[in-house]
Order: sequence, then C-alpha cells, then structure tokens
Amino acid sequence: MPILKRERALSERGCELFNVCYGNTVEIKQPRRSSCIPRINIKNIFHTFMTSDFDLKLIEHEKKMKKATEKMFCFLENKKRKHIGKLINNAMTNLIIFTLTDGEKIHNRQKIKMNIGFYINLAGKLYDKGDHHSAIIIRSALSSIHIERIGIKLKDRQLEIFNKFENEYGTFTNMLSGHLKKILENNDYERFYPSLMVLMMHLNKTKEYAKSYESIGKFPKKLRDKEKQLEVIADKYYNKYKNTNELLLELYNSDPLDHPIMQDYGCYKDNQISQALHEISCTIQKASKKHPMLKRTKKLKRKSI
Repeated sequence: MPILKRERALSERGCELFNVCYGNTVEIKQPRRSSCIPRINIKNIFHTFMTSDFDLKLIEHEKKMKKATEKMFCFLENKKRKHIGKLINNAMTNLIIFTLTDGEKIHNRQKIKMNIGFYINLAGKLYDKGDHHSAIIIRSALSSIHIERIGIKLKDRQLEIFNKFENEYGTFTNMLSGHLKKILENNDYERFYPSLMVLMMHLNKTKEYAKSYESIGKFPKKLRDKEKQLEVIADKYYNKYKNTNELLLELYNSDPLDHPIMQDYGCYKDNQISQALHEISCTIQKASKKHPMLKRTKKLKRKSI
C-alpha cells in the first residue's frame, strides 16, 4: 500500500497574518461531567488521527478568511469605500512577502514551493465555500511576477485549481469578466461572497465611462443601468454584513512596509515596494541557480545474474 505524502503547513510568522487585529478571546467554562468515566468520541479520534496539521491549518484559515470577507463588506459604505483598495493591496503584498520570506529572512526554494502549495489549496477551499473574494486575492498574489519569476513547477492538481479559476473568473486581461457576470446574476447573499476587487473595479470603470460619454453630449443608458445594478448589489452586501462583530485579519491591516525584510531592502515608501520585491525574488533566483533542488531519481532494478 503506497504511503500518503503529508503536506506541510505555513510557518508561524505566515500564520500570524491570519490572526485578527485585536484579541477577542473569551474564557469558556467547561461543564462538569456527571460521571467519572471519560466520554470517548470515536469519530473525533479517527478524524484527528487521519487529519494532518496541513489540513487543520487549511480549515482554520478558510474560516478566518470567510469571516474577514464579511468584515470587508462593511467597507462598501460610501464613506469607507476609499479604504478598500489599500486593504486589498496590503493583503496581496503580504501574501507575496510571506510566500517568499518569513518577514525577516528569505526562504529557500523548497519552503517557497510548500507555501505556494498551501495557498493554492487554501484558495481552492475558499472557492468551494463560495468565498470568491479571498480566492481571487490569493490567485492575484500568486500570479505576481515576483513569485512566477522563481519558476516553481506546480503539481497537476494545483494546475487544475488555477484552470478552474480561469474558466470561472476569466483572466486579468479581461478584468475577470466571468466573475462580474456571476456577480450580476447572483441572488444568494448568504453563500456567494463576490470579489470586492472585481466589484469596485467594474463599478468605478462604469462610472468613469458614463461620465466620459456624457461630457460629449451622449447618454449611455446601458452603462448607467449597469452602474445602478452594481450599486444595488454593493448596498445589499453592506446592509447584510454592516453589523458583523468580526475583526479584520492582520493580512489586511498589516502595512507591508513594517516587515523587517522590506526595510533591509531599503523599502520605506509604498512606491518602493515593487522594487524591493523584485530584488528579493532575484536574490532567490540567484540562490536557486547556485543550490538547485535535488530531483528524485528512480531506482534501477538490479539484473539477476
């Protein structure tokens, strides 16, 4: 029977990004048992035995990401919309940083490969649970030139997840128009979490196009109707989740400039982030050429004499 290969979860520093910004733990008193004989739940024991740390981290992070998406919907209020772009940029940049580094030191190629695998699996789980906002953020981060430059070869099942995203969402070239179509058709506000990046991108684009047409004396009815439809959708998500008690994750709230690795590369301003990430990825690329990953070779069968 073949031995199942266990995946590895993120480093501790990477996991810290999925903590909420402020502690909100509450002590829960355990009820006393009526009997001195311990209760044994065979189902839970079997589940724990068969579940790896990788699986547990995936489940934990998937739940946290979904709660954070609900909190992000609170920023669809008109006065708060200006913060959405910055928060999403923080999340994507932090994901890139903690894929390539631990915030202080650069990872080796093997660790980067493990991190990419973890995030792809997490994005797949989020997609299955309807959290397209988080799935698209992770997909966008992993599509960064700073990560793709490393040249990590993906496994077939990881490529399947990416292909599924492309078929469902569209490409960045067409501004993820496939997902926009689903947003416009959706009526399930409980289980379908749209990408705020896609929603706001098309909402703002539609407004600007309409203004441009109106400035030359034309009335773009289709554009204005589409703008109204997107505004109604944004309002519905805001009103549904505006009273959530969830807190934003550090993933969104942490300023990428605060990580020591960024300061080591002379990055102290937002407009220096891309250059710092470029230098980090080039450093990894050079190190990979000096110390390439060893490939497993098949054992040759000895010929019987």
